[in-house]
Amino acid sequence: MDAFQRILEEIDNMHLEKSKGYGRKGEPFHNIKAGADFLGIPWWQGCVMRMNDKMGRLSAAAHGSDLGEEGVEDALIDLATYAVIALALWREEQEKQAKQDEETEPCCGGKCVPTFRPIRTNTYWIRDLRLPTEKDED
Repeated sequence: MDAFQRILEEIDNMHLEKSKGYGRKGEPFHNIKAGADFLGIPWWQGCVMRMNDKMGRLSAAAHGSDLGEEGVEDALIDLATYAVIALALWREEQEKQAKQDEETEPCCGGKCVPTFRPIRTNTYWIRDLRLPTEKDED
């Protein structure tokens, strides 16, 4: 086994161990999802925020700061793990969106043309959909 494969194995082992403390049964990314939900951002972006925290720690170490118990290796393994988790969450989001798109049947058979018309009620502008006219199809 080469160094790359050994590191991937370390990442996997660390993720499995940390999932016991941070995840929930059947949902290993629970803590990341909960944090992102709290902030109102997509899950994968919540994970990228955690990656940014790790990058800050690594930058501090590169400039001579002591990282204490979590050394550079731990921070790099965490960063790699977060990158994989972000990718998994990104793919989950894309699959979910694709499924929603498949299940959403457009009104009017997809011939609706979104337009903005200056319709105002009280202080709200209304966006409406209209069917194309024969003139529009020319």
